[in-house]
Amino acid sequence: MNKYYILDFTRPEVEKVLGDRARQFVRRYKPDLVKFDFGYEIPSLATVAPYDMNWAGERMMQKGLDVIVKSMRQENPDMVVMYYHLSPLFADYFDLHSGDDMFMAKGEYELEANRRFFFSGLCGEFGMPTYGSSGYDWGSEPEIWFDSSVIGTIGSLASLGGLDEVGGGLTPRIAAKYNGLKQTLRHTNQFSVVPLDPVFDAVTRGAHASSWVRLESGKPMLLALRTLRLDGGRGITEYKDILSTTCSVVVSSCSEDALGQTAKLAVVPYGDGVLTLHVKAHGSSVAEIKEHLYKDKPAERLIHIREGILKIPLHETAQNGSPVEWIEIQITPAEF
Repeated sequence: MNKYYILDFTRPEVEKVLGDRARQFVRRYKPDLVKFDFGYEIPSLATVAPYDMNWAGERMMQKGLDVIVKSMRQENPDMVVMYYHLSPLFADYFDLHSGDDMFMAKGEYELEANRRFFFSGLCGEFGMPTYGSSGYDWGSEPEIWFDSSVIGTIGSLASLGGLDEVGGGLTPRIAAKYNGLKQTLRHTNQFSVVPLDPVFDAVTRGAHASSWVRLESGKPMLLALRTLRLDGGRGITEYKDILSTTCSVVVSSCSEDALGQTAKLAVVPYGDGVLTLHVKAHGSSVAEIKEHLYKDKPAERLIHIREGILKIPLHETAQNGSPVEWIEIQITPAEF
């Protein structure tokens, strides 16, 4: 029997077998998430044609999704399905977009990821976050996570044990960045990602942004500001009348209130400097600052808010030498 006949799910008998296998897979393994890794191996019509020519060419992808994903969801309607690159065209099938498979961008994974997130951030408009996958070296991870924190998730393809493809490994600083950025992530799937300093039309630098804001219902909920742009120039150091910074930083609201209004924030510094927050508070207030450290006890202190201004020193390494994961800020009214 021709091997293409066996795989041709435009034939009713093959569609039935494939659908049954998909349902059996979900019953047996009970996955919460499935990555659908198919689409780029579709042979050209010069090589082979499907039995039903209504599904010829790239439409074969839709037929495959219709058979496999629908069958899996008959067993588990809440299962999350992830794919990459074609998500906007198949929103009815996919829940999560992935920007992985960057093996051809060796040496500049962070730049390639930034470009992919530039486009995939649009998926948030119709409720599809992006899985912030990575390249294959640890050195690029912190910059990739910086960008992907705005679009929903952070992840890694690098091995936790041994060395990566360039001889590097997981360091305490990199682990601290991951642990800290997890605390900044927003858990809504409907949002807008707005590049604050985009490059649209340059041949090599186009479709990149150094800084971003995440809007939910039009409200700023997370900021990722690079004070030094990807091209080395001066970057974004402030956002409206909400905050300013002297070092690159990710700042997120830990409530449903927007930045500038929320009483609880998560901050991950990328360097040493000062974060200035404009706090809309009545009368004098104080901020409880908890500096979470990598494999060490948090350092806590109080900082007074003066005339609606809260200044928070930022550093990547604590005085005892421990890497800083994230800074938890809780704003409370002062007692009278």
